[in-house]
Amino acid sequence: MIDTAKMKIQPQDHEMNCPLCDSIGAVPVMHNEVKDRSYFHCEVCDLIFMRRQDHSSLEAEKARYDQHKNSNQDKDYIRFLEQMATPLRTEWARFGGGAVPRVLDFGCGPGPVMPEIFSKDGWLVDIYDPFYFPSELSPHWDIIVSTEVWEHFREPRQEIDRQITLLKSEGLLAVMTQFHEGPEHFANWWYVRDFTHVVFYSAKTFSWIGEHLRLSNLRNRSPIAIFTRAPDALARNLC
Repeated sequence: MIDTAKMKIQPQDHEMNCPLCDSIGAVPVMHNEVKDRSYFHCEVCDLIFMRRQDHSSLEAEKARYDQHKNSNQDKDYIRFLEQMATPLRTEWARFGGGAVPRVLDFGCGPGPVMPEIFSKDGWLVDIYDPFYFPSELSPHWDIIVSTEVWEHFREPRQEIDRQITLLKSEGLLAVMTQFHEGPEHFANWWYVRDFTHVVFYSAKTFSWIGEHLRLSNLRNRSPIAIFTRAPDALARNLC
């Protein structure tokens, strides 16, 4: 049961729309890790999201990212990224037909490491980050990778739709983020401490995404979700 006495709740909060599926009536979620932000749970797609009024400024968000010290010399970080890279190689071996993929590291941050990992496989990797490596992107990618990125999406439906549009038909979309285990486990979850984490997905959320956004789930187990984009003809029927 939610103890609303411990939460910041405005009257309009009870009419919150989910930023992923746009369902109305998301309900407050109890949390103990932070005291100055409010979170809500969508009972349709299972997304948990921070109230928009509590989002930080973009300047504060970038200052947080500037503190990241990711490096290809950090063996622990390489092992962390291999959680994504290893299953993605397996899926590309199934779907790629032996071709060398064009890969986009979407949201690579100030010190991209994933391109170096995949370049050893002979893959062609480009980088994009709205803060550090902004550019105009064209829709021709075989694989789009987002490691620790989707939890930062202030407009998740818009950003996910954008990634799908950039992906070739039957291309792969690979996501790494910590899955939440339900609103009843949210109160003491460490992942909420980072103020730049504004949306949280579960396995149910990723299943919803696969069913409604022209994708098919290939892997769906924390912290990895991998999708393939539906063929164009099928995608038109799903829209």
